[in-house]
Amino acid sequence: PTTGPGGPGTPTTGPGGPGTPTTGPGGPGTPTTGPGGPGTPTTIAPCIQGFDTSYMSQYNVITFGDLYTTSDIELTTICCGNFEHGATFANQLTGPWNATAPVLEIMGTMTYSGSLNIQKGSVLLGSYSSSQITNANSNQYSINNNQVQFNMNGGTGASVRSSSTLQDKCNSITANIISLSQTLCALSPNNQVQNIPNVLNALNFNLANCDSNGIAVYNISGTSILTSSVPGLEMSTPNAAVKFVVINVHGNMVDWSSGNLHGSWLSTLGLDASRLIWNFCEATTIKFNFEMKGAVLAPYATITSNQPIDGSCACYYLNTQGEIHHPLINAPNCTSTSTQAAISEF
Repeated sequence: PTTGPGGPGTPTTGPGGPGTPTTGPGGPGTPTTGPGGPGTPTTIAPCIQGFDTSYMSQYNVITFGDLYTTSDIELTTICCGNFEHGATFANQLTGPWNATAPVLEIMGTMTYSGSLNIQKGSVLLGSYSSSQITNANSNQYSINNNQVQFNMNGGTGASVRSSSTLQDKCNSITANIISLSQTLCALSPNNQVQNIPNVLNALNFNLANCDSNGIAVYNISGTSILTSSVPGLEMSTPNAAVKFVVINVHGNMVDWSSGNLHGSWLSTLGLDASRLIWNFCEATTIKFNFEMKGAVLAPYATITSNQPIDGSCACYYLNTQGEIHHPLINAPNCTSTSTQAAISEF
């Protein structure tokens, strides 16, 4: 499947979304003014409450539709469609973890036949009754006469259980993620991608500007920048005020099968992958063939990848042979629309 609820071009808005401005400290008609220098916001804009990343701060992988993976998903997963294939889950959860708390939640049916390793926590199934789930021994469960075996390695209390509330949860997550993507997509860019001198077609994300909440925003074209004609992307040392980076990628199809994120790409910049989100707010088809760094948000897209993703991934359908790594997203509670002049990049 390639299209999700609402479909491209049918954005939903969360509280305070586009066209519903809210007022911050100072009250209506009492704007707070900042330095009037070039490229500096002249007012502090109201906070957009629709910037709610709570689910992407909770789950390593979210799919509205189906999930197919042949590798590890290091933290927690929710699949709101059918489960087509899997391997190992929650193998990098650190610290104490309640064995009864779910780390894998599946709303749809299990079309996979084989064994799954659940290293911590429990499993919730939305399409199977308790009578269809068998506890073979202390740490092994199966469904439908051993069609799928769950090896529960999280200790006492780890189990596979039926859930009658999972569909409602999936509905809530779907609405939240679509709203988040459209909210981010509506932000005005306050930075631009620059050519790297003496390097053919290589580009640099120059983290020079941010809004009053520390958000740096880019708008880029998936068909002209995330393409085989651009061999590499780099990220410069950020302005110390930058706390989070939003890269809005426009276009229906992204084939980034040959390219690279050169240099440190966040690792030595005072930021890490938990503070960057790639927002594919229009795409229905995405292909990756190298390790992505940062969260990936693509509510309408089928993502196909054979390399790791370092960060949370929320999409319609995920088909991956690469591991999905931590960290989860670590974003501010909300962001403001930049009052700097919009910078067109495509």
